[in-house]
Amino acid sequence: MRIGNIQEIENLTSIRLKEQLEGKPPIQHSATFCLPKAAGRLTAISREISLAINEVGGSVLIIGNTGVWPSSENRYLVETFRRAFGETRSIREAPLHVFGTDDQQNCWSLLSLCFFNAWDFSLASADGRILIRGSHDEYLDVYTVTSEDLQGVRSLMERFDIRAQEPGVRRELMVRHQQGMKDGLSSLYELRQLTSSDSTDTKTRERLAIALYELVIDSQETENLTFLGELRQLASAYPPDTPVREQYAKAVDSTLCFVAQAAKLELADALLEELRQLVRDHPEHVALRGIFARALVRASELARRENSPSKHDSWMKELQQFGESYPADSEVQQWLATTR
Repeated sequence: MRIGNIQEIENLTSIRLKEQLEGKPPIQHSATFCLPKAAGRLTAISREISLAINEVGGSVLIIGNTGVWPSSENRYLVETFRRAFGETRSIREAPLHVFGTDDQQNCWSLLSLCFFNAWDFSLASADGRILIRGSHDEYLDVYTVTSEDLQGVRSLMERFDIRAQEPGVRRELMVRHQQGMKDGLSSLYELRQLTSSDSTDTKTRERLAIALYELVIDSQETENLTFLGELRQLASAYPPDTPVREQYAKAVDSTLCFVAQAAKLELADALLEELRQLVRDHPEHVALRGIFARALVRASELARRENSPSKHDSWMKELQQFGESYPADSEVQQWLATTR
């Protein structure tokens, strides 16, 4: 198994990585599957997928967005796995993993960890015939060159009593939250209407905040900022609502990640200041401090990519000082540890 970034890896495989990372892949057939929640079934599915996709020529696994559900993550376990192969860089610095035909168990292990951590990832066969995209919302999108390849994936999933979803079931304006929102729940428009008509309905506001956060992390850059603005207004209008405030903080942090390719450092500064203010205004809200620490890590990585050592050093120093101020906060200390 080899680990690296696009520049280091793309010469080792015929897969057109940039095309598969950006936009819709150049593949003809597709299907979407909803993943089970049971860890045992996820382990078995990971094994079968790894065996199938590495059979001819191996595969490439690209870890995408992480940290959407930080309370569900075990980042240390993944870092320990990668260090066994001599890799000490962060996942963001080296997100690609190349597997040969004899690396099926390594692929199985890492794919399982992506499932368990609810991370976004892309897994592509080396021959370019199959691309599987996993998402933090517990769906798999499968793209294949031929209908026969897609039927093979369908048959694999059906062994676990998992069948392809109808087209469009995942999104549109219907946004479902894994924990709190049930089948047939109100659309985003209806949630807005319900929120504006009843200022005492804290549960609906929480559902609206969750829906807006999901849209922030699953939208194009301009829409991302639009939904972030709406969530910012909602949090400002109802400052006592802890769940709304937390969704807003998570959305600000995620925006640092999602717009990183085109972001200016001024935008990162502004987003960090929003989080600083939240932490100052709500010292009792422990989760905000973990989110802010994670945002400082992401901003520092952005500064490094933008060749701004002064910004990078400044934000890293702030993270160090923040960690010293909250030595008992496990989330803060966890993110501080990733920079050492």
